[in-house]
Amino acid sequence: MTAEIAANLIERIRNRDYTVGIIGLGYVGIPLALTACRAGFRVIGFD
Repeated sequence: MTAEIAANLIERIRNRDYTVGIIGLGYVGIPLALTACRAGFRVIGFD
């Protein structure tokens, strides 16, 4: 069962089927949000 869950997780990441949430949009948060966005993920930032 664990291998099946891991395979599903990997497939969803490959398909960019996740929303990335970033708390804190300072020196680390903004570049991290931009990197995730450029990689094709939906991004929600909260400061």
